[in-house]
Amino acid sequence: MNDSDKLKYILQNYWLWNLINFHLIDFTIDNQNFLVETGKWRIFLKIFSSKDIGYIEFHNNVLSYLKKNWLKVPWVILYKDSTVFGSEFGLVSIYEFMHWTHLEEMSVDLTNDLWKNIWLIHQYLLNYKSWIKKYQRCYSKKNLWNCDTTKLRKSLVHWDLWNLNILVDDDKTISWIIDFGDIHYDYLVSDIWTIFADIFMQEKRSNFIKIFMEGYKSYICLNQTELDSIYYFIEQRLKWALHRINEKLQIEKNPDKIFHLKKNIKNTNIKLIYLYDLWINGLKKLL
Repeated sequence: MNDSDKLKYILQNYWLWNLINFHLIDFTIDNQNFLVETGKWRIFLKIFSSKDIGYIEFHNNVLSYLKKNWLKVPWVILYKDSTVFGSEFGLVSIYEFMHWTHLEEMSVDLTNDLWKNIWLIHQYLLNYKSWIKKYQRCYSKKNLWNCDTTKLRKSLVHWDLWNLNILVDDDKTISWIIDFGDIHYDYLVSDIWTIFADIFMQEKRSNFIKIFMEGYKSYICLNQTELDSIYYFIEQRLKWALHRINEKLQIEKNPDKIFHLKKNIKNTNIKLIYLYDLWINGLKKLL
């Protein structure tokens, strides 16, 4: 069954009218993500690769909790009384559509807006108590060198804060933080090193690290061990990304996607080189 027929079948189970148009977002490694236009709404539709309905409901409930506290995250559109629809193509969730462009260019104002949004999300996630013990898992266990992990605070974290999940409006301010599909219990600083690895590890962006850290730390104080761990976490993030992209490349047949994956490998290696250079030239002073 083609994508159009899949979406028509899924939409008939929601009060969203008929499919008019859709666009497959093909830059994701996992899941299938569609921007969908119906006769009534424009929506974001995700078909999960995971078969764990409990986990998907869990992350949708966290998203709803953040939205009810007026944070810049999308609403989850319900299927009957659930946030998940079980289709023959996989588990499905639908979210409100956001007018946006992805975060590309950085500035002082955008950096200040970014730390404020991440601080607010962390403030609420640190106080979120309704999470299931099954999802108190910590992915960041290895390659910490001399870090004393007992001094690293844990919390629910987004864990995928790269530029495609940070949306900017026409006024060049942060409008939405999206895609909480990887949310889990992990070290609080893991969201910070994700941002650094995917957004700040580029030429002429190291000055934004200091701006981000000064703002964020004025509301959530980080201890010295948490600060010391950031370099090693950035390195781990980039090496993990290389591993995942290479895995995908081994099985991909589509020439366009192969080209995109190879481009990602090149860009990630450039970020690793920039990280090593930044470490030699005083990364700690920026933290």
